[in-house]
Amino acid sequence: MKLFYTQVRRLVLLSGILLFCSNSFGQTNTWDGSGGNNWTTASSWSLNAVPTAAHDVLINLGGTFTIADIPTTTILKLRITNNTNVTLECNNSGSRIITVTSATVDAIDVDAGSTLQLLGFRQGGPANQYSLTLTTANTVGLEANIDGTLIVKRNGNDLLTNGIFTKGGTNAIINFHSGSLYTHNVEAVAIPVSNWNINSTCNVTGVTSTAPGNLNQTFGNFTWNCSHSAAINLAGALTTINGTFTVSRTGISTGNSGRVNNGLTLCTSGTYTLNVGVNLNITNPLTESSWLILTDGNANATINVLGNFNMSGPNNTTFFDYKYGSGTAMGTLLMNVTGNLTMTGGYFDMAFQASSYSVATELRLTGNLSVSASITFTSSGPSLINGKVIF
Repeated sequence: MKLFYTQVRRLVLLSGILLFCSNSFGQTNTWDGSGGNNWTTASSWSLNAVPTAAHDVLINLGGTFTIADIPTTTILKLRITNNTNVTLECNNSGSRIITVTSATVDAIDVDAGSTLQLLGFRQGGPANQYSLTLTTANTVGLEANIDGTLIVKRNGNDLLTNGIFTKGGTNAIINFHSGSLYTHNVEAVAIPVSNWNINSTCNVTGVTSTAPGNLNQTFGNFTWNCSHSAAINLAGALTTINGTFTVSRTGISTGNSGRVNNGLTLCTSGTYTLNVGVNLNITNPLTESSWLILTDGNANATINVLGNFNMSGPNNTTFFDYKYGSGTAMGTLLMNVTGNLTMTGGYFDMAFQASSYSVATELRLTGNLSVSASITFTSSGPSLINGKVIF
């Protein structure tokens, strides 16, 4: 009898362990698409069930496809592997949220070679615009690891049909690893607070009138490539880029006047410093403008570039200005470049539209200055001491 009870206790203990493991690690529910492209079709999943809070969702078919009709749902994990390029799109009856809860290092996993794109939806008139959000729970030990590409995108030109990637609180962690790419093709949506490897890239492409939130974090490579028709001011938020900072588009150019309220301004007032760990590139392969402005006010502002500063593009569409905006006195404006300044095109102005200033702006250059015959390098402010180039 004693042996019988001992065996029963062991069976109960074993059942509890198995139940704990089942609840902790979940069942893997793999997308096979056999029932069509809707998330809510049970026959499109390996378990013949729409994913639940007990499921690890695996999408590993390979190729490129869309899964539509995403509901508001909670799952344990979301993993994109095997060179799979998948778009998740919400449906026509409201904004949706996917919440991932597993306290593991692969709660959200996008492998190298794979792409996850989040896309909103519009049904009918402008009032019916819906977003799709992928978020983590605020769980200790939960990590999202991105080795491939993650894209948040609006649907066409509808500004509220955004994809959104975020986390539910400070306990969760998002990591963008070496070689990963995050593309922010949305408007008025914050960039996810993340750990950015120096060789990761945050590519901002969708801003039209409102700067994204969460710029006050340490990025790897940071690229601004947006077609906005109004000037965008980052208000001193962007301060640390460990990799390369590239400005390749800032808005529409009008004839020969690229400076038409379409630039990217770093700050306005106070004391501001931007540290760039590798290179600063202002390039313009398009007909639109690429225009970077250090300040449009009286800020005391400094840019430190540990690598090279490179400018390329037409003089009438590619600009770097220490100061833009008449009627406001300039503060102390400095640029420190450890490497070379190379200009194969563009317009570099150390004092455009400055109205009052008693000390010259400065470019402190450790390397070489190389300019082609087609560029303009000037200090054009009225009644202003010339800018200094210090080698």
